Amino acid sequence: MPLDGIVGVALVKAACDCGQLRRLPRWRTIKGLTREDSDTYQAFASELAEEKGFARVHLDVVLWGAR
Repeated sequence: MPLDGIVGVALVKAACDCGQLRRLPRWRTIKGLTREDSDTYQAFASELAEEKGFARVHLDVVLWGAR
């Protein structure tokens, strides 16, 4: 899934809403994102998409639309 500022912040909000905020590293900027932090965000995105019943790639559309 493409990871940018809008999606990153939306993932943080989703993690907060489901009580899993501590799982994600603090979002700073896309340029400041390490490979490890990106992997953590991507793993969370995969789990979130699975819970919602669709492929992770489609989560991008949902998160962008929520802004």
